[in-house]
Amino acid sequence: MDTDPLTINEGDSAEFTVVLTARPSTAVTLRFLMSSSVSAELGILVSGNLQDNIFVTFATTSWDTAQTVTVVAREDADTDSETGLEIPGRIQRTSAIEYQRLSDPIVTVNVNDNDPSTLTLSASTQTPSEGDTVEVTASLNNQAPRATDTTVTLSVDAGSTAMGGGTDYNLSSTTIVIPAAEREGTTTLTIATDRAIEGDETIILSATSANPTLTATAITLTITDVPPSLSFAASSYSVQETGGNV
Repeated sequence: MDTDPLTINEGDSAEFTVVLTARPSTAVTLRFLMSSSVSAELGILVSGNLQDNIFVTFATTSWDTAQTVTVVAREDADTDSETGLEIPGRIQRTSAIEYQRLSDPIVTVNVNDNDPSTLTLSASTQTPSEGDTVEVTASLNNQAPRATDTTVTLSVDAGSTAMGGGTDYNLSSTTIVIPAAEREGTTTLTIATDRAIEGDETIILSATSANPTLTATAITLTITDVPPSLSFAASSYSVQETGGNV
C-alpha cells in the first residue's frame, strides 16, 4: 500500500492504491473506515457517492492487481487547513489467516484549505480614553501552523490626528511577532493623559507581513478626550460679611 501522506486541496481528490505482496490462501478483505470527525473533512468515493468507509477485497486469483481508492477533501466554510487526518484500514476476520497477523494499514491525509490566507488586525477597544492601555493583535487566518516566526510590521497612517512618541499615545513596538505554530501575536498601545482640551483624536493602524506576504485592513482607534475638571475640597464655605478668605 502507498505509505506517503496524501495532500489534497479542498474540493479536490487524490488516490491511494492497495495491493497484496503474496498470494493468499483465501480471499483478503480490508475495510477503510474514518471517524466522524475525519469524515466531516474527507469522503471516500464509492459508486459516485462520498462515504465514510469502503471495502477492498482481493481474490486468490487477483491478489497482485492493485486497487485504487479515491479520497475527496470536502468543501467547508472554515478557513483552516487540516493535517494528519487518518483513514485506518482493518483486515477483516474472514480474510486469509496469514494476513490477519499483519498490522493494520493507516492512510494519512493533509488538506489545504482553498480560502485565501488573510492577515487581520484588531484591538481590545477601538474607543480608548486617555490613560487606557490597548492590546493590538495581529492574526493569521487560513494559514497552516508555520515552522518559523512571522513578523508583522505596524504603521500609523498619515491621516491620523493623534501624535505618537508619548504626546498622545505610545506604541510599545512597531512589530508584532507571531510565534511558530501559533496564529496570533500582540503588542500594546498606551494612551497618554494630558490636561489639554483638544477633542477626540484618531490613530489609524495598518499591518503587513513579508512571509507570507499579506496586508491587513486598517483599523481606527478614536481617543476619547478627558477634559480637566475643577473640584472643591468642601461642599460649602462661609465668610464674614465684612470680608475674609476661603
